[in-house]
Amino acid sequence: MQRIDEIVKNLNETKGKVAFVAAFEMLRGLSAAEARAIAKAFTMKSARTKTEALGLIWKRHYNLVSAARSAGTTGSRLAG
Repeated sequence: MQRIDEIVKNLNETKGKVAFVAAFEMLRGLSAAEARAIAKAFTMKSARTKTEALGLIWKRHYNLVSAARSAGTTGSRLAG
């Protein structure tokens, strides 16, 4: 459990940054149960498989990066 908490903390500290990719790659070596637990803690959504869990984690990072990119092109106003 402590290991999962450390990984979630690392993901939260690097989310939306280039360093997130290295933290994400570390997840590939984990078991499916660990990956699902991390996804639940990081995204607040449940996953049924390891692949789905990794997808949820990556999607949250991607959404943060996309929002930052969009805010930069609209003068920090959300377009829409």
